[in-house]
Amino acid sequence: MTRIVTRAGRIGSVRIEPWGEEDLPILEKALGDPTMTTHIGGPESPEKIAERQARYERPDSRQYKIVDQTTGGGVVGWVGLHAAGGVRIRVPEGQPHAVQRLAS
Repeated sequence: MTRIVTRAGRIGSVRIEPWGEEDLPILEKALGDPTMTTHIGGPESPEKIAERQARYERPDSRQYKIVDQTTGGGVVGWVGLHAAGGVRIRVPEGQPHAVQRLAS
């Protein structure tokens, strides 16, 4: 578990969990929405999102959802660990300084 502090000063706890079959709505909301994808070339097609979901579900995908434990376990983003040692953290709503909830 990791403690985080947002720009607003809120202290919380997050954990990462492996990506699963039930996580398709996270990708649909984050990558299928024109507003959310304005600065990365626009939304992905439903077919491309489905392909990404299939890749992320594989046990060796190294893709994880970020779960905010202070707000009842809502998913707030995802992180991918890459073979070259890099980490890519995606926080929906375009606000890396604040925890944003995906579930509506």
